[in-house]
Amino acid sequence: HTFVWDGSTVSGAAEPGTYTYEIEVQQPADGDSATYRSQYLRIIRAVDEYGGVIYDAEFYGYDDNGTPEDDSDDEYQYFIRYYALKDDHDTAAKEGTLTLYNWDMQPLRTWVVNDLYCDIHGWNDGLDATAQGLQHGLIVAVPISLLEASAEECPDDPVFRWVLHVKDDHAGLYRDHRERWALNLNQKSRRQKVWNFDCNTEDGDTLDRIAQFRQKYPWCGVNPYYGETCYQAEGYLAYAMGSQVATTVHDRLKRANVFFFHGHAGPGGLKCANDGAGEESYLLAATCGDPGCPVCDAPSVAVGDINLGQCKLAVLMGCHSGCTGVHGNLPERLLDRGVACVVGFNNTITYSSGAGGEEYTFARVFWDALCVPNDCEPKIVSEALREARDEVRRLHGDYAGYNSGVVIGTDLTIIPY
Repeated sequence: HTFVWDGSTVSGAAEPGTYTYEIEVQQPADGDSATYRSQYLRIIRAVDEYGGVIYDAEFYGYDDNGTPEDDSDDEYQYFIRYYALKDDHDTAAKEGTLTLYNWDMQPLRTWVVNDLYCDIHGWNDGLDATAQGLQHGLIVAVPISLLEASAEECPDDPVFRWVLHVKDDHAGLYRDHRERWALNLNQKSRRQKVWNFDCNTEDGDTLDRIAQFRQKYPWCGVNPYYGETCYQAEGYLAYAMGSQVATTVHDRLKRANVFFFHGHAGPGGLKCANDGAGEESYLLAATCGDPGCPVCDAPSVAVGDINLGQCKLAVLMGCHSGCTGVHGNLPERLLDRGVACVVGFNNTITYSSGAGGEEYTFARVFWDALCVPNDCEPKIVSEALREARDEVRRLHGDYAGYNSGVVIGTDLTIIPY
């Protein structure tokens, strides 16, 4: 049989998306009936802390699987938040799968629910159900290569869809003695556009203020270093890190659409965190060729020949980060590898701890101008730089070195993406 639906509901036209259905067949003579879907097991869509219905899967993190030098095994992690399984007989579902579909509704990969970790309960119990409804939130890792290969086939910003399928365990309650699948639940996610912040400052207020762009969806979790919630700019996912070694900073740079570093720097490089052995690490434009150079030794890392064409803007907020030294010129190297726009500083910039410091003022005004301008018209990078340095002078009496900021590459806006 073929059924046609015109997209109408009792409330008007249905929102675009994927929809599941129920079929019931009745025999008029004796009133007997059979159903296509489970009569006892239901998947309940959850609401967020503000009472809003959750329709989107959430970006959870990035995993290089312990091989920062190898992109082929890198994965994005998603949080399927949240769903509740409600069973009239207090019985767990018999089986379940989670399928990822591409923008054209072609299946990309399927996971067994019992193989996925539930972030709420701390183990793989995603099929457990109760009569009241038991809530779950699944963590699933997706190879980045799988998403990127599918996204390249789509001319627009692709939307991926996650569909949860669960089957009840009530074969004995149906006349044909077959279990039934519950009505499916779907969520969507988009191709990742990631903000990466690497702030080596010890000032949590500064990092928190930089990361908050007053948009409606928080990043899924807390900043792992300072414990602050990070908010995303429109169209992006915010991800903040603090005091990371150079290999991690390099790894994040490879995936960033907007990259921000706040910490010590010098001509040709950024000073990152010390490794576990206490050795200093640097992200360098290039190695200097001196086998005895302590800066070039591991755990330092050079930018290398990686493709950074995905990155629209890199802001290197450190002293002399725009200058040339024995390790080259970092902004020029990033530009050469495909970054569209780079901001560096050609002089010492003043750092003073606390929310009233010069660097805090600069970062607040700079990112506000780019992301949440008062007149709702996003600024180009040079305008944001000028507004920020002028505000430093107004509040602190001088430019504190921030007038040495330079923009190289394409002077652009970052919103919309």
